[in-house]
Amino acid sequence: MKKISGHKKMSISEWFSVLAQYSEENNIDRDVYGNGKFLNEFESEMAKKFGMDKALFMPSGVMAQLMAIRIWSERKKNNRFSCHSTCHLTRHENNAYQELHGLSAVIYGKEHKVVSLSDIQTIGESISSVVIELPMRHLGGDLPEFEELRAISDYCRSKGIALHLDGARIFECIPFYQRPLSEIVALFDSAFLSFYKGIGSTSGSMLFGDTDFIDNAKIWLRRHGGNLFELFPLAVSAKYFFQKNECYFHEYFEKTKEFAEVISEFKSIHMIPSSPKTNMMHLLIPLSAAELAKKWDESPFGDLRMGNWGEVAPSVCRLEFVIGRASLEWSPQEFKEALNYLLK
Repeated sequence: MKKISGHKKMSISEWFSVLAQYSEENNIDRDVYGNGKFLNEFESEMAKKFGMDKALFMPSGVMAQLMAIRIWSERKKNNRFSCHSTCHLTRHENNAYQELHGLSAVIYGKEHKVVSLSDIQTIGESISSVVIELPMRHLGGDLPEFEELRAISDYCRSKGIALHLDGARIFECIPFYQRPLSEIVALFDSAFLSFYKGIGSTSGSMLFGDTDFIDNAKIWLRRHGGNLFELFPLAVSAKYFFQKNECYFHEYFEKTKEFAEVISEFKSIHMIPSSPKTNMMHLLIPLSAAELAKKWDESPFGDLRMGNWGEVAPSVCRLEFVIGRASLEWSPQEFKEALNYLLK
């Protein structure tokens, strides 16, 4: 069955079979408490790709970002960090930064606008670090212009403020910026990557920074309970799917632009942002949650499900549409017919 959003999911048995073959072909060894030839070479390869000194693989992005802001707070001797109001740290983690680390968040910017230099310049409080998410998921994958990012980076460095990249979906940004990954990451002092989003693996993330930063992160990983006895089940999957899917992000973006042209023909659908910057967009569609679920269940076109953020107004749902490997199978005409079905 065709699927419109994201990647097709392997069955558990398929997943084990594929990774078993990959492990056999590549003679992958086991790791113990973060030490192992395969795991450490993977970390080194990714650090080189990001243009950072070192990288540290771990089970969870929540851990990675909490550790990052904690390390910067200790280095700068300041327990305040700043982030956008849509930041994962303040929206989705039950105030872990405060409850676990005693840190305070200072919010910058406006909820429905991408970060700007002015936002950072007018924070108004002494802070240890600034967190920027690229792309900004709650804004439909919107992005600031690269020169704006460069100006923010220059400003933070002039003020001694660490700049951390929430790069869970950083590979999705490369087609829009048309710059190498390392050039984007060079604007930041630390960065985080998720392996289960656009890369399509299972749980797993990586934290990047200078040598002292990562050495300190290893201590905090242990304190967070993330220094597991063995990480290879997550790490093998992460590397396999990274190698499999890294080359597709430009193709995802081209398909996104095709779909955006189709969506623009439907006056009743509102697209956020109005011109996609990545292979993600949010759609305001004139259907209630119940109507949408019924349409999805009865679809003759395959799986039309997207992330449903619920009703934002009576009979209007906000959907998160991510263009991935599964989406590439759809022609613009097939997509148009599917939208006509949803709206009729």
